[in-house]
Amino acid sequence: FSFHGIFFLVFISSIYTFVMCNALTSVPTTSCRNDKRVMVAEVMNLLEPYLVTEDSATRSKVRKYVRSACASHQLSPPTRRSSRKRRRLPALDLAQCQLVLEYLEKQFQDETICSILRSCPKILRRDVNNQISPAIEFLRDIYRDHNIVELAIQRNPNLLFVQGVGHHNHEKVADEVESFLLHQVGLSADKVNGLKSSKPLTFQNSARNLEEVCLFFIKILDSIPTSITNKFDKSKYSEKSMKVLRKMIINDPSLF
Repeated sequence: FSFHGIFFLVFISSIYTFVMCNALTSVPTTSCRNDKRVMVAEVMNLLEPYLVTEDSATRSKVRKYVRSACASHQLSPPTRRSSRKRRRLPALDLAQCQLVLEYLEKQFQDETICSILRSCPKILRRDVNNQISPAIEFLRDIYRDHNIVELAIQRNPNLLFVQGVGHHNHEKVADEVESFLLHQVGLSADKVNGLKSSKPLTFQNSARNLEEVCLFFIKILDSIPTSITNKFDKSKYSEKSMKVLRKMIINDPSLF
């Protein structure tokens, strides 16, 4: 064969391989699409008792999320630490939905579960043991009343998505933060209780972290050189600066 003849044979062989590969993969692709439709239908049937009274827009929102979650592996939502590598979440399946619903049914009334699914259908992808359960325990440690926790979650289901829980003693941490706010910052008990109701995540971080942030702001307010001290001591700061600090914590606790 001449050079041109060999080139022509290679070209024809490549086209044949490409066509055959597409033919072989087209059936599984169609099958996968059918499997996805079946999975979406099964999940929606499982959720139906909690969506029966919802309007069409809400049902459409939940179905859209379920369809997307059942499609394939997805990247986890970005965190505040953009440098942290995002992990891949497995595709949503019926078994995972059943686990989540069974756990929620043991914890809350139907009305609360409806509110959670309506506002945050992504709860269906959360790990029960490592994410949902620690979040609920954290909130119960903060509020100290299961009924108040349920009411808070009804109003704001995003409370179930607190980050970093499950790695320490929540009740101890919350007590230390409360003690620091009462005795060092000088907040009243009513103000601290108000923070528990409106901004429970304030009690998620350690008292030491809160102290460091307070120390940073008080040094700025009192024009204290940063190298002077690394421990918060309210007796060394002006009352005017302490009032400003207390107001900052009440008005914008997310800074801390």
